[in-house]
Amino acid sequence: MIIAAFLMCIIASLDVALHLRHVLDIFVGLNNSNSKSVIAALNDTSSWINVMKMACYVAQTFVGDAILIHRCWIVHGRNGLVIILPILFWLGFTACGVMTLYIQATSDTMGALLKAKSIMPFITSMLVLTLAMNVLTTGLIVYSPWKIQKPWLNTRSTFTLRSPFSALLILSLESGLIYTVSMVILFAVYMVGNNAHYGVSNAIVQIIGITFNLMITSVGHGNHAEGGIAPPNSFMSPDTRNEDIKPPTLSTGWR
Repeated sequence: MIIAAFLMCIIASLDVALHLRHVLDIFVGLNNSNSKSVIAALNDTSSWINVMKMACYVAQTFVGDAILIHRCWIVHGRNGLVIILPILFWLGFTACGVMTLYIQATSDTMGALLKAKSIMPFITSMLVLTLAMNVLTTGLIVYSPWKIQKPWLNTRSTFTLRSPFSALLILSLESGLIYTVSMVILFAVYMVGNNAHYGVSNAIVQIIGITFNLMITSVGHGNHAEGGIAPPNSFMSPDTRNEDIKPPTLSTGWR
């Protein structure tokens, strides 16, 4: 986890630095002797700096999806069968990402290269595979605490957000949902041919790092008890938190 956190920080920082360098080169370093206009320079997606920015997106997604698969594997008790399909999606994304970088780096075409027929199938496949992987792994991660919590909920007359596993359920859902929604938006704007996909794809490089650290930060803030485990009465309603708690028995339905 520490290595992944450092990698994501380096990749996200490099992506920001590349964008800054690109903007400075075009709007500050561009002079009258340069034959390229500002628009042409921005659209030159085969330039080394644009190739590197695409590499940052592919690398950050590669690391983020790997961590998501690892979390799914841990949540399901290190059951390798659960993550076979996500791993296949992950490997397919990696292959499409490498082909995208190769075509972009070796192409002499300027302009809307990301919409060219030679590269569009790989980018589309890349987005579909990572989106499918995200939906699948997030669903599997959320299902695990829900499955554990369900017997406890069956003993309650009403649903409560203070059940022992509801906090984990909500945290798992919202941390994965941010990334998944971002991928849905990116896929939508790219398929309709809107130039907004440039901005969204750049934002996702940062969003992946945020969602990776969100669960760690949230759990760290909540683990205020000794040993990093929240006290049992922290899951109860305020008016019953200070009451005496009877030892759990089989008839109470507690797990």
